[in-house]
Amino acid sequence: MSINMDLLGLDGLEGFDEDTPPVVSISASQSLNASAATRDPIATGLARLDEALNDLPDQPNQGGILRGHVTEIFGPPGAGKTSLA
Repeated sequence: MSINMDLLGLDGLEGFDEDTPPVVSISASQSLNASAATRDPIATGLARLDEALNDLPDQPNQGGILRGHVTEIFGPPGAGKTSLA
């Protein structure tokens, strides 16, 4: 991909490298729709926490953070909340 810097009319692009791939961004709604396509929960790596977050008690291996939902983790200082984030 060749970009003519003179046509852009932007200052400060002297160090622009044409071989660097462009940054691709997607909207939050596109990201949510893409994540909702897979319904499996995201495992935390902590079996007891995944078990506590399990909405399907008859399926013990389906615990974790649900995609497309807000999950709030709270607890006393030193409980490991920041490590989870």
